[in-house]
Amino acid sequence: MGCDMCGKDVELVNVNIEGTILNVCSGCSQFGDIVEEVEVVKPMKVLKRNVEDAFSEDFIEGFEKIVRGGREKKGLTQKEVASKLSMKESMVHKIENGFAPDLVLARKLENFFGVKLIRVYENKLDFKNKNLKIKDLL
Repeated sequence: MGCDMCGKDVELVNVNIEGTILNVCSGCSQFGDIVEEVEVVKPMKVLKRNVEDAFSEDFIEGFEKIVRGGREKKGLTQKEVASKLSMKESMVHKIENGFAPDLVLARKLENFFGVKLIRVYENKLDFKNKNLKIKDLL
């Protein structure tokens, strides 16, 4: 964390400068009134994942028909399904018409109807000896 005024990476203090609280170094603190010392927090380490070992998830083709079929098989209305899964009836309607819900809701639907809506597959991308551009990965 650096000084908000000069950018030096040293111990900082909170200073009120013209009504704004800034984290500044001792040199820049002369421009305002010291409020308190700032506790320096070290940044967290980011775990790097190997892209070649990553997994992806997407919806099975025709998931909307699977949801509608599961609902009809149980003899429930869209309103009853929504009530049982703590969601809005309009969301059930949207899903049955092809709207892809988030993965958490999709898992709820899978468990409720006992069906499979999401497929998980392993990314097997070979980056070695390839002249790839960012657009190739998007």
